[in-house]
Amino acid sequence: MSFRAVARHLPAEWSMYARDLRGRGGSAAVPGPYVIGRHAADVCRAAEEFGHGRPGALTGQSLGAYVALRGAADRPELFDRLLLIDGGPHQAQTDARPAPPHVSPGAVAHASLRVPG
Repeated sequence: MSFRAVARHLPAEWSMYARDLRGRGGSAAVPGPYVIGRHAADVCRAAEEFGHGRPGALTGQSLGAYVALRGAADRPELFDRLLLIDGGPHQAQTDARPAPPHVSPGAVAHASLRVPG
């Protein structure tokens, strides 16, 4: 996915920041550890720096979806919207720690993100 292509379709008054995960792309030289929690902390730091004190939308694709979910769960005050593309709680059954069979992916996201209502 090209986030530059996405940016061209956003309203003019919006800002978009697309960052590489630590150890990938333009951030390949940034030292590890290269784990979800560290990536999520990096995303939260960027949201604090660029968010100007307001919550913003957070999008993650593939591994970035897991990072976005963790970041939003760790610091829900930084984000008011979350878009997970090709990743996230719907894939929980393939993870090492699957959700119990009676729990829906929506319930996992609701509990993890402290979604109001």
